[in-house]
Amino acid sequence: MRQYLRAGLAGEMRLAIVPLLADGGERLLDHVGDGIADCRVAELVGSDTVAPAALVRH
Repeated sequence: MRQYLRAGLAGEMRLAIVPLLADGGERLLDHVGDGIADCRVAELVGSDTVAPAALVRH
């Protein structure tokens, strides 16, 4: 997914964000450079267990 974001090829990305305390995890959107600079959060619904989110390129 990071390669698509860096190249500007991902038009929309849907994520299910789960709060989890873990040691040594990896962040999905690190190291994508300007690949998400023109993206915005189109949807974000929070709960105690999962937060569905949508990022779209404008």
